[in-house]
Amino acid sequence: MSTLNVPHHYKTIQAAINAAHSGDTIRIKPGIYHESLQIIKKEHLYLLAHPGSVILDGENQANIGIEIDSHHIQIQGVQIINFIAGIVSIGNYNTFYQITCANHQQSGISFIGHHNQLLHCHLMDNKSSAISFSGNHNIFKANRVQNCSRGVVALGPSCHNYFIKNLLTHIETYALGIVSNGSKHHIFYKNTIDDSKYGILVQNGSSQLVKNNISHCHACGILIGHNQATICQNTLKANETGLDLYTDYSEITGNTIQSGHQTGINLNGSHNKISQNVVVHYNSIGILMNGYHNLQSHNILQGNQINLIENDLKEPLIDVPKDLED
Repeated sequence: MSTLNVPHHYKTIQAAINAAHSGDTIRIKPGIYHESLQIIKKEHLYLLAHPGSVILDGENQANIGIEIDSHHIQIQGVQIINFIAGIVSIGNYNTFYQITCANHQQSGISFIGHHNQLLHCHLMDNKSSAISFSGNHNIFKANRVQNCSRGVVALGPSCHNYFIKNLLTHIETYALGIVSNGSKHHIFYKNTIDDSKYGILVQNGSSQLVKNNISHCHACGILIGHNQATICQNTLKANETGLDLYTDYSEITGNTIQSGHQTGINLNGSHNKISQNVVVHYNSIGILMNGYHNLQSHNILQGNQINLIENDLKEPLIDVPKDLED
């Protein structure tokens, strides 16, 4: 295992990558580098830079900032700007730490793979998604996303992914989204979302949404289009609709939902449990339930135009809104 220094040992980062062997570390001196990188069939490689000091600038280049087709790659501290896309990765067990991806024509970071981690990254001003992915057991934690068309979105089959303590602001469509078929078992925990069309959107599979803070969403804070969801202890403020749910056999408990124009909880489905929620100051309806065998208990409903409407239907009404195309 060796340490390769750029530009002391190699004039370019790509030259160091080409020369590296498994287990090597590439340390990059602060500066602006007008190059795009390819990491192909390199296992256990580490690219390290002091955060913000190394800039990959793709100005006047129709390239991807970093292309990866490898496993066990770790990239830390690199700022990637002005490419078609920041990082495109195919592989497992790759880690991106303290990366900045900004001002790309497409996604900031896009990958296919399992057991990858995006930690403490900053993604902003990307024309498409900040992060798009397909895969299982990936972790997205403590990232900042702002001024992107979409936030973090699963575009292919994905299971058991974790979205923890991310901050997402000024997103055109949805901040956190699972929109692919064959997806299930996602956990959304303590994310903060402000100023998006949809805060969290999950169309397929089961998911758990716990202790998220969501505000100022122009369509709704949380949109669920699948069964067996757990939606607990979330705080939703000043969203057009708080919870828009098309689900059966789900648990909606302990949420605080306040100050919106439409409906606090809009539930379409059956065999759901709605309890111990606080829904206040909605201009239209506090809780609207369409379905059968739903259990509503111990909710606090105050200051809404209409506090509660229960429509006991013979058949569940499951119809996710159709306005979610790119």
